[in-house]
Amino acid sequence: MKHMKIKKIILLIGDIIILYAALAGALTIRYGGFDLLTFQKHLPSFTIIFLFWVIVFYIHNLYDLNIAKNNTVFYSTLFRALVINIAFAVIFFYFAPQVSTVTIAPKTNLFLTVIIFIVLFWLWRNLFNRFAGSTTLNINTAVIGHNAQALELAKEVIKNPQLGYKIKLIIKHEKGENIQGLNEPEFKNIQIETGLDNLKEILAQKKIAAAIVAPEVYRSPELIQRLF
Repeated sequence: MKHMKIKKIILLIGDIIILYAALAGALTIRYGGFDLLTFQKHLPSFTIIFLFWVIVFYIHNLYDLNIAKNNTVFYSTLFRALVINIAFAVIFFYFAPQVSTVTIAPKTNLFLTVIIFIVLFWLWRNLFNRFAGSTTLNINTAVIGHNAQALELAKEVIKNPQLGYKIKLIIKHEKGENIQGLNEPEFKNIQIETGLDNLKEILAQKKIAAAIVAPEVYRSPELIQRLF
């Protein structure tokens, strides 16, 4: 969806800014202050390196919102990507010794850039996840129909707020429908309705913009009649 693409673009732009900010920070520490001319001399070689880094991040799915939630999977993936990126940077400077002719100290500057980048990257991704998981930005979502598959998908949405969805409502198809699974902790603050009567009005009242529909309900003529 469009909002997912926008968030991925924000992630990408943020990472690029962080990379160049890390380089600027490294040069400031290395030379005791920021000098624009020194920064410009480093730009050609480090831009090549940063382009490779971003491509590796993309290949490792670090712009996939499903894993961009700063958990063990995310950090292990980031570690593998960083190992590849650092190795590339070392090899690049080794086979491009001409960079030393523009007063670049590649080993020291690369080391400082990596350290600063890791710190800034951690701060940036945590900030992004808070922003992406903000209740004011999430799309209100309803679960229509009650079965194990629908509830399991709803749990995944709840556990991954960075995806941009918020479960606001669960609608059971029939009054006699078993409530098994709805008493789990994930659903304690979610409103539960029964039946498809006034469905359209309820969805409008709760400002629902997306829905998880159980298969048996999706095939129901009653649902089609209530919605359209």
